[in-house]
Amino acid sequence: MMNRVISLAMVALLAGVPSITITESSQAQTMQDRKAEADRLNQQGNQQYYKSQYREAFQSWEQALQIYREIKNLNGEATSLNNLGAAYNSLGQYQKAIEYYQQSGGVTKLLNRL
Repeated sequence: MMNRVISLAMVALLAGVPSITITESSQAQTMQDRKAEADRLNQQGNQQYYKSQYREAFQSWEQALQIYREIKNLNGEATSLNNLGAAYNSLGQYQKAIEYYQQSGGVTKLLNRL
């Protein structure tokens, strides 16, 4: 009886391994998809900024920042914060620009320590 219980437990354990692998794989794909979306938004913001569409660029970079933070991408976060600082600067909102530049610098310092 004990051997049968152990055998059933081993079968159940082995049966669960592929689902863990699939879950981890789908999570990795989701992270890649989210990063690709954030990168696209960041690029879109750059294009809007160079067309003097500062408010639109701000919206794109804000969305990118949210995704980068969600997926814990520090490089993207620092870039988005810096871009947002530039957008605020272009709008004449200098205090907000300084705040974003300071946040960007903090993230950059953290990256340098890693």
